[in-house]
Amino acid sequence: MAFAREGFNCFWLDYSVAPDYHYPTMLIEAMMALTYLHKKAKYFHSDPKRISVSGFSAGGHLATMLGTLNDEEKALFPPLVKCGAKVTALVLGYPVIAPFKEDCSIANMLSEGDPNPGRMSILRRLDNGIPPTYVWATKEDTVVPADTNAGALAEALKKRNIPCQYHLFDHGAHGLSTADPNTYLTNQDHQAADEARGWVEEAARFLSSHNVGIKER
Repeated sequence: MAFAREGFNCFWLDYSVAPDYHYPTMLIEAMMALTYLHKKAKYFHSDPKRISVSGFSAGGHLATMLGTLNDEEKALFPPLVKCGAKVTALVLGYPVIAPFKEDCSIANMLSEGDPNPGRMSILRRLDNGIPPTYVWATKEDTVVPADTNAGALAEALKKRNIPCQYHLFDHGAHGLSTADPNTYLTNQDHQAADEARGWVEEAARFLSSHNVGIKER
């Protein structure tokens, strides 16, 4: 709803998760959704060449995987390649970017005993290409630390001259979401929300500057 107010057509993917499903199931589902939105763009009064994808925390990891597909993954769902569907831009909130010991989302994503969990690191996928990216996080996030995740991604994109806007807020626990009264849960979140609440509008301006969103913006 926050992005709908900014003039976007918005769609929500309810994708499969552990313990019943593991990689690449959720990625295939994301590829299917992207293909569907591309093919049905005229029906939804959308532009198939201006599809952005947003994700938070582990969802940010999935969104970024969709924006950095390799040839092996593309072969898992040929209709995506056939129709030319691709992610035009990314909006990521406190995303999981690199596997680290404290994080369980990567382990949940993979089947038990997977021999190469390191391939899930987004930093190792950037050579596949990645679209313009807006990413934000908070210094107080102890679940997905910004320095080894959102910050590391922003630095890597900067080195590759890929358009990226990174906003690191001083306050706010993991899961701050849209930082408004509909989403924050504690008094701490209430205080942090005053600082972070404008990130949606900031992200919308970033998308507009890269020709994603309403043309009249």
